[in-house]
Order: sequence, then C-alpha cells, then structure tokens
Amino acid sequence: MTEQLQEWVNALRSGRYEQARYALRTDEGHCCIGVFADETDQRDSLGDRVYFTGRVVLPPGSPSTDLLITMNDDWLLTFDQIADVLESPVAQTALTRLYEESL
Repeated sequence: MTEQLQEWVNALRSGRYEQARYALRTDEGHCCIGVFADETDQRDSLGDRVYFTGRVVLPPGSPSTDLLITMNDDWLLTFDQIADVLESPVAQTALTRLYEESL
C-alpha cells in the first residue's frame, strides 16, 4: 500500500470527517473522494457542494472512481468499510466485479 493510500485510510477512520453523499463536499461533510482531496490539498477541487469532475487525482492502488462513488453514494458503505476495501486488494477485486456485473 502506498503512503498516500495509507494516509487516506487513516483520514477515513480518524473521525475528523462527517460522511456526505452525492458530492465531494457539502455543508454536512465529505464523500470518500472528498476526504482524499482535502487531505492531499486538492482543495481547489472542493467548493460549496462540489460534484466529482475528475479533477481529483487518486493514488495508485485505488479502486476506480466509479466504484468509490458507488460504495459511498449507492451502497451506503461507511468510511470504515471503505477504508477496509482500500486496504484489501481482494476486496477491491470482488467489489469491482460486483459493480461491473450490476451495470
């Protein structure tokens, strides 16, 4: 696991962020990608209720952006559950297959 990926996992588990859905950041909190953007100073990508535009550069070893959005917004995984997926290549592979089969 890369250092950047580990820092993202730590941030998701830190309790510093409230989880939000359907936007990188809202008044209520951040989505999982919004947490990474905030932690890596990609804040220019964040504004008041900013939707994902592809401007956030994720670290190597991350699941696809589409899978991350689906886990956060549609499957309603918690930040702890998303952190578990980020730490496990096996879980990433299994969830990627599940996601692709649902398309």
